[in-house]
Amino acid sequence: MVGDLRGCRRFYADEAGDGTLVRNLLPEKDAKISLFVGISFAPEIEQEATDRLKPHFDRFCEAAPVSAKIHITDAFASTCSEWRSAALATRNQYIDIMLSMGAVIVFAARRNRLSRELHALLNIPDTPPSPGSPIRVAGLGRPSNKRIDDDLMTMFALRLDAFAQDIDPRPIELLFDALDQATLGRYKAAIERTRNIGNRTVPIKFWNVDTRLPGTASIRFSVNSYQAQLTSQMISHASVAGKSSPLVLAADITANHLLHHLQTLPSDARLNAPSSIADWELQPCVWGVSQNAIDDIL
Repeated sequence: MVGDLRGCRRFYADEAGDGTLVRNLLPEKDAKISLFVGISFAPEIEQEATDRLKPHFDRFCEAAPVSAKIHITDAFASTCSEWRSAALATRNQYIDIMLSMGAVIVFAARRNRLSRELHALLNIPDTPPSPGSPIRVAGLGRPSNKRIDDDLMTMFALRLDAFAQDIDPRPIELLFDALDQATLGRYKAAIERTRNIGNRTVPIKFWNVDTRLPGTASIRFSVNSYQAQLTSQMISHASVAGKSSPLVLAADITANHLLHHLQTLPSDARLNAPSSIADWELQPCVWGVSQNAIDDIL
């Protein structure tokens, strides 16, 4: 049974593609794509959607080899022909149900090239301090630990927030499959950053070599013209749902299907533009594509 949905809208989310460290990206892999996908049914029909998906979900799970991960990518790559056949049938049945019941799909996609170039643009080299200055800033020049999916999650969260602001004003609960706690923590931190992008204060720690004392300062970022679009308000919660829900598999199937579709596009195609999904089977369900999405520019 679906839990109490009063006052919120659930998006079941999954990622696909490359989640590597941005600092390790190489030009020869610029064309690779990563994405986040969220799928949602209106709360009034989520239980009905779950009930309709469940028989297909159960058959997919029953066809899986013992100890196999319940994951559509693993099923299509499996040496077990029965599971591969079940995966194809399940995907087709899920797509039919999502289309007929008016599922909403929100996604954010990105090529490695943009993440690599942005990292190069923003990376602060380990430069020596100003002559005569006793100040040493903590962490300056330290290698970045940012991953591709960190920036993607920020863009995905902002798009979900826009959906809530423009289409359905209920707070959004974001549910993932079997993430480890470290990854979930990174995603929550990315979501939290979206709450104050338009007016953000960043603390800076430093050491004064003359006084041999630590100190703190801050840098404030303010974007007045676009603050409304750069500050999210509607994502109330993010948590792990596990792999026992038919709707988690719906997100998994959608992410896999969309990734394969986007990989067929020219290498210079804008992944988040309306044209990118014009020929995709689930295009009628998609909300939030834009010809000038920041994901495709910066």
